[in-house]
Amino acid sequence: MKYIFLPGFMCDERLFQPQMIKLKSSGYDCSFFAPDTQASIPEMARDILSSYNGPVFIIGLSMGGIIALEIALQAPKRVKGLAILNSTPFEDSLGEHRLEQIERVQKEGIEGLYKDELKPQYIAPQNRTHELMDLVIDMAEQKGVGVFERQSLALVKRTSYENRLNEIQQSALILTGDADSVCGEKTARYLADNLANATLTCVENCGHLSTLEQPEAVNDALLRFVKKLEGA
Repeated sequence: MKYIFLPGFMCDERLFQPQMIKLKSSGYDCSFFAPDTQASIPEMARDILSSYNGPVFIIGLSMGGIIALEIALQAPKRVKGLAILNSTPFEDSLGEHRLEQIERVQKEGIEGLYKDELKPQYIAPQNRTHELMDLVIDMAEQKGVGVFERQSLALVKRTSYENRLNEIQQSALILTGDADSVCGEKTARYLADNLANATLTCVENCGHLSTLEQPEAVNDALLRFVKKLEGA
């Protein structure tokens, strides 16, 4: 079985580096997919499914978690499990503001927007080291303006999964941080309560980028869940 990691908005493989190292060292077949070329969640999901054969376990953070829900609905027989980290089933609440962000990035580039708006939302105050904050900006700048526009449009256009969560029967790990101001514990609890077979974990001293802010705690929760699923 392939373990596929799907990143959050404007993030690259470095978002999951601690987790991929941990799972690979434990014998799991891991792969990272960058959903950079499409401007809708369903099309991103189709791209991912067409890129792999056989059964898959999907690990997605934030936007990646939204794509994971879509994949589970598109290919329920292929998806054997889910880990949905710091994510949401709800429709986009930013709407017009995202479109304003696209305009700003097209005119000014990415760095200013990230320093002013996005970076402070992503990382809990106690975890805002220069190294981590620089990494967030570097990942976004490496992706570039075109990817920013496509991923923003995908998030704006997405529909709510609230009425379809009960269709997802796979075992799912739902993980959030206690200081996640983007997709917090209330949202994670909603996911866990409305999926058929979910386990909820809330990581302490952790914001939206749990995999980088508290990598050991996320590694432990993910590996424990995967091993339990294997033994089922």
